[in-house]
Order: sequence, then structure tokens, then C-alpha cells
Amino acid sequence: MRKTHRAITNAFYALLREQSFETISVRQLASRAEIGQSTFYNHYQDKYALACALIEETTEQLTALFLNRCPINLVVSSCQENPDLLPHAKLLSNINTAEASFQQIAIQHITCLFQRDLSRRGIKLTCSLAVSQHLAVLTYSFISQLINDQALTNLPVQVNEFNQVLATLGLPGPATTTKTINHQL
Repeated sequence: MRKTHRAITNAFYALLREQSFETISVRQLASRAEIGQSTFYNHYQDKYALACALIEETTEQLTALFLNRCPINLVVSSCQENPDLLPHAKLLSNINTAEASFQQIAIQHITCLFQRDLSRRGIKLTCSLAVSQHLAVLTYSFISQLINDQALTNLPVQVNEFNQVLATLGLPGPATTTKTINHQL
């Protein structure tokens, strides 16, 4: 099961390097992954479901870099240990269809993280969804810049300042699951 998932994922990223998301077909994905189309459909409903799953997974990992309050050396080393994270995120960030949009899925995912954190902390706001969405857009802008500036030259300063602002606002950032943190590190 994991081997097939990895083959599909690798095939998807390889095809995204060669052509636009809109032109990729399930037939191409299955062929590149060396599986049958029915095997692909056992894992994903269609290419959009695959894209959405990979966008959520990547967003989870990228969000953890900014919002887990990890020491900066762990943030940089996690990017170095998973060198495909940023290039894959860059490929996924080009997906923008009605069925799958990197920006929409990422912001929605981050909004949920902030809403859970606000609730967990017992912070009651009249407009908690709107506040969470604004914080998510802010976080997404940092993530987007990270994706597009993969040199990591300003990453330590950016992450420290971002976390400093959140801490000043009384929001040290929503925690993600231990599974995600361990997966990254």
C-alpha cells in the first residue's frame, strides 16, 4: 500500500515537472507509476483528490515549520533532511483549479489550525473564523515566500520574527500533531 502510494506520488511530481496539472491524466499517472488505472482509483477518486491530499500533506509540513515554535536549527535541518519538501511545494503551488487550489487548501487548513488553537486556549471571539482566516493568510504569505525563495537565506530571521509577532499577540501558533513533528524531524 505504501509502495503504491509512493509510486503514485513520485509519478505525480515527475509529471508536474514536465507539464501543467491541467494536462496530466490518470492514464499518465498510472503508466508513470507502473500500476493499472484501477489501482490508482483504489487510492484516489481522481487526480484532483490526489492533488488535494498532497497539498494538505505539504501544507501540514510547511505550517509546522512556522507554527510549532521549533528551534530554528531544527527548522533549517528539517528542510535539509527533506530536500524535496520545498521543490514539491513549489510544484503544488502552481495548482489552481476549481477542484484543487494550493492557496485555497493551504489557507483553509491553516485557518482550521488557528481555530482549534483559539478554542483550545479558551479564547472566545465573536469573529473567530475571520480572525483565524486573517492569521492563516498571514501565515500563508510567509509559507509562499519560503516556497519561492528556497535559498533559506532569510529563513531563520523570518521564522523568529514571525513567531515573535505571534507571541506578542499572545498566539504562539497552533500546535500540530506529534506525528507530523516526528515525521518532519
